[in-house]
Amino acid sequence: MILFLAECYANKGLAQLLKQKLNERLKESIVLKHLRTFSRDEVIKRATSPEFLKRWCQITRLPFPSVVVALIDREEGISSIYIDERFRRKLPVKLEQYCISMYIRRKSNYITLGLVFNPHIERALEAILGQKLSQEIVDKLKSENGDSLIQRLLAKSKNLDMILRKLTDAIIQYGSL
Repeated sequence: MILFLAECYANKGLAQLLKQKLNERLKESIVLKHLRTFSRDEVIKRATSPEFLKRWCQITRLPFPSVVVALIDREEGISSIYIDERFRRKLPVKLEQYCISMYIRRKSNYITLGLVFNPHIERALEAILGQKLSQEIVDKLKSENGDSLIQRLLAKSKNLDMILRKLTDAIIQYGSL
């Protein structure tokens, strides 16, 4: 099973698109989890904690994931160091021009992949669309409808298929699926 943990509504929207693409290519079960109270650090903690995942699987009655994909913002300043501390290795996924990086952390019984937006999903979206977002759009991305808004905005991008393909390829390759 693949478990997606999304930090915010906009990250959840991108996770939904990735889930659709992975479903086209894999028979593996894919679950997406997002709570409006998730912070970046909480997503990282949950994604890298076998104890949390074990408890979560008991509560949800789902199997233990073989791969956990954490969709998170890198943030700016000193707080960005936390990503480097929690994930040991940056992966060679060539999407930096879109403010997207991937990291990996291996545990004995599962792999955590960090899909990281540098510094925020809004900046990645601007790079993908090739235009600056208005403050109104940025605010809406952070609302409960942020997931559907980012999907509508991304649908306008000619780069979306290539980005989703590179990300799904990396999840399959580095998740050993």
